[in-house]
Amino acid sequence: MATGRLIVSDKEVVGRLPVPVGYQAKAETTRQKLLNDANNVIKDWRTELTLGIISDKNKATLINWMGYINKLKNIDFSQVNDEATFEKIKWSELPK
Repeated sequence: MATGRLIVSDKEVVGRLPVPVGYQAKAETTRQKLLNDANNVIKDWRTELTLGIISDKNKATLINWMGYINKLKNIDFSQVNDEATFEKIKWSELPK
């Protein structure tokens, strides 16, 4: 089903205007998904850290993931206003 506003001439549909996309909202939705995914990865390590039973290896990995989360949180979407600027967003790479 096509979406958007109809362009009508003498009651005949001659075209359709596209539905506007909120690219800042789309970017924020993407960020929230990435943050949720990251938080799911680190939740056990956070519990281990709180209990004082985290291994040095897992602690180092947690620190890397927290760096990734902070980078995601600091991405500025104020200049994202169309598809081209949305596509240019430099999302942080997943920690290894």
